[in-house]
Amino acid sequence: MARAGAAQEVHDAERAAIDHVARLTSRLGIDIDRHSDGETILAHSRTAQKHLRTQQPELDNAYSAKTQLHDTNQLKSLGMASSHHGGLTLPVGFALHPRKYLSGLAQAATPAGVALYGNSPALGVARDGNGIVVTTPKARIKADRLIVATNGYTTEDLIPWLRGRTLPAQSSVIATEPMDAKTLAAQGWTSHQMAYEDRRLLHYFHLTPDNRMVFGMRGGLVSSAANETRIRARVRADFERVFPAWAHVPTPFYWSGMVCLTASLTPYCGEIPDMPGAFTAFGYHGNGVAMGSYCGTLLADLAQGKPPRHLRPRAFAAPPPRFPLGRYRRGFLAAEYAWARLTD
Repeated sequence: MARAGAAQEVHDAERAAIDHVARLTSRLGIDIDRHSDGETILAHSRTAQKHLRTQQPELDNAYSAKTQLHDTNQLKSLGMASSHHGGLTLPVGFALHPRKYLSGLAQAATPAGVALYGNSPALGVARDGNGIVVTTPKARIKADRLIVATNGYTTEDLIPWLRGRTLPAQSSVIATEPMDAKTLAAQGWTSHQMAYEDRRLLHYFHLTPDNRMVFGMRGGLVSSAANETRIRARVRADFERVFPAWAHVPTPFYWSGMVCLTASLTPYCGEIPDMPGAFTAFGYHGNGVAMGSYCGTLLADLAQGKPPRHLRPRAFAAPPPRFPLGRYRRGFLAAEYAWARLTD
């Protein structure tokens, strides 16, 4: 049962989002390569490990879960040996294969009557009488309801209210080839547990069921050929520092994408003010697989004029303020990243 308080509502929604994905994939029979029992937060310094110890009671209470602290020897015994100084496991959530999840949802939507169109950008959105018209390169589509689900890829010039309320941040990932038991044992990381670091410029990583190490980080601001080359080299260097025994292991796979931040530090999920019939959700702060699915369910109900079937936290219903500096707001991230590299 949800406890009182706006902050607790957000934590309750986070757990509900995980449960929603679990139920949805089970009902639809989607093979998502599910693995990991919750997630482990790793301390990149001794100070960070002390902070995890202080944070433990808060996490236990917020998620109604029993977390476990680990020192370096305990991490090794769990198959999570690395350069970290300890960790804390929160038994909430699981890992999945995002593309298999997306493909499964698309395959389930098509027989339900959904028409999917790729390479069809929206060039204009406007009210027209009692409906909304979306203009694409080859069509004008009039609809009673519109859902804008572009998150970190929201353009600035289609819907004025959205301008300046999203802050895209690049997340970049490399992946190894499948590793054999001997290679895994050399590093001492044999667990398929999701893990990430307790710091601002965090790394996040996990072994897939076929023993590929997927290793990602934050820190990019824009996507360009030169920047992608630079970021890929930085991710690789950090990978070798965290897992020195795998310095010889190739990482032939790389990809990146934009997560979305808001000035309120919580998602928004609701109507677009001044545009009746239009709805949006965005701002998942890197947790969009579960929370994006959950907010999609909320929007489906809101767009049909129904009470949401799941909890919509008060924080999600409050429109986030615009970031200062307008189109130059990524300057905030540049300053934050520079400071984090110095202090982390």
